[in-house]
Amino acid sequence: MKKLRRFRKRIDRIDGRIIRLLVRRHGAVRSIGFLKKENGLPVHDPDREESIIGRIERVTGRTDADRYVKEVFRALFRISRAEEGGADDGDD
Repeated sequence: MKKLRRFRKRIDRIDGRIIRLLVRRHGAVRSIGFLKKENGLPVHDPDREESIIGRIERVTGRTDADRYVKEVFRALFRISRAEEGGADDGDD
């Protein structure tokens, strides 16, 4: 059980970093949403998303983590599109 606790502490530290990065990412997503709205650009940019998926494949080397990371990013894309689409609502 010591080993299990060690792994869980490791995950907790990683999660802390992920949370801080997601907060920063959220700010960037909101800014992009405002810029897209000001410039009449569509929220959805499939080429950008495919580019990111390609980068994930290069970084993960198509290992067993590849599917995991892609699924996380696809969720981020969906959430980001919703956030960008509502960039003018002023709510957080």
